[in-house]
Parts: sequence; structure tokens; C-alpha cells
Amino acid sequence: MKKALLLGASGYLGSVLYEILNRRGWEVTGTCRGRCGQRHVPLDVTDRERLAALIGRERPGAIVWSLMSGTDEARLIRAGLGGLLALIEPATRFVFVSTDGVFPGNRGNYSEADATAYWQAGHELAAYCSAKLDGERMTRERHDNHVIVRTGPIYGPDAGGQWDRRVRTLLASLERGERVVRSGNVFRTFVHVEDLASALAELLDSEWRGTLHLGPGGRESYWSFCRKMARRFGFDPAAIEENVVTPEEAAANGILLDTTLDTRKAQALLATRFRSVDE
Repeated sequence: MKKALLLGASGYLGSVLYEILNRRGWEVTGTCRGRCGQRHVPLDVTDRERLAALIGRERPGAIVWSLMSGTDEARLIRAGLGGLLALIEPATRFVFVSTDGVFPGNRGNYSEADATAYWQAGHELAAYCSAKLDGERMTRERHDNHVIVRTGPIYGPDAGGQWDRRVRTLLASLERGERVVRSGNVFRTFVHVEDLASALAELLDSEWRGTLHLGPGGRESYWSFCRKMARRFGFDPAAIEENVVTPEEAAANGILLDTTLDTRKAQALLATRFRSVDE
């Protein structure tokens, strides 16, 4: 049986990927932080001794890095990913989940070959996105049998049926009759969590190597995305007001105006179909 180690199996994306891999015939060992119950293995990936013991015991043929730590992302990448890459065998299939935040965000429709950029320190997401960029570099330099995937914002229900925080927050505000304002000129490639997980599972079964952008074609602003989510759940989309972020406001607040991804390579390579937000 194919054996996979899923780092971050209890997380939002990880929970969906865990179910899909099991359905596709993988024997999956999933990790989590804190209380795991009987389903997953508790693991601090920065604890190299425990990580080595887990890999030695399970001997996975494939490993997926579906971890994030927000403001502590640099330590997670440096100690956790660095330790992992030193431990795994050259033949091990490794998938690293990155972000569209590695791009400067000034024009959008970024291809896999376009130049990436580190964030200016001090902004909320700077540490996270810069650490992800370091993780991409480390993966390329230290492990040949890899796939680096970049995605935009992820939405949809997790394995337990609970929708992502962005949509839950939106619906709660609409239910309370609160004013909801979203940016009409901040663009992203929103990807449904089930489609993303299906693509990751497909990549584990393939021999393709390199960097790949996952998601549908086209783009959505946060305003248009929220209007479509409101309509989907039976609310009046006109309740979502639109504002515009000026270049000065974007620079001052660390807002990347357009990090949309060119996903044509993935759509040509994979059988997975990425649904649009309208669907």
C-alpha cells in the first residue's frame, strides 16, 4: 500500500486532503498539534528527534507539508522544514504548500516563472510570506523529488463540514445585519478546498516535479467573492459594499493589490477540475 505522511492533517486543508488520500488508496499518517485523539499523531515538527522517529517508523513514500504558523512561520520553516529535508530519502515524494503571497502583487496573473519578492518587514503577513519563500528555496535546493504548489485564498467546508473563517465571518455579519465592506480592487485566485486537495492527491501519484500554481482561471476581488458567497447562502449580494484601496494605502498597510495566479499549466497537466467561485 502507498504510504503518505501528512504534516498538518488536523488543519483546514489537511483535514480534507486526509480524507481524499484515504479514498484514493493511500495509507495516511496524519500529524497534529495539541490533542489529537486517536486519529492523528501528535507532533511538533521542529522536534527533530521525534520527527526522525516518526519517519523511521512509518517510512512514508510521500510527504505533504500542509503546515502554517502565522507569525512563527520562520521558525517552523527553519527548524521544521530544514530538519525534515535532512531526514527524508532522495526517492521520497515531497509536496510543499506555499502561497501567492510570494509575489510583489503589483500586476497579477503571475506565472510559475515570474520573479518572487520578500515582503517589507513590519507588515502583518510579512513573516509568513517571506518564510514560505524561504521554504520554497530550501525545497528546491535540498530535495529533487518535489512539487511546490502555490495557491490563493482557500474557501469551502473542511472535512467536518465547517466553512472557512472568511466565509463564516461574512455570514455572521450578514445575519446580524451589520455593514459589510470589502475591497473591489484587491484581486486573488480563490480556490475551493476540495479542488485543491484533489490536485495535491493527484500530484502525489504523479512523477511531475517543479512549481505549480493551483486554482481556476480568472480572478475575483474580495468584494466580488463575498457578493457571490452571500448569494450562495441566500443573502442579498447588494448588502456587500465596495471600497477601493489606493496605492498609498496599499503601501502603508502591506496590501498586495493583485497576486492572481496564471494556472494554465496546472489545468493542462491535471485531471482535477478547479471550479469557479460562481459554481
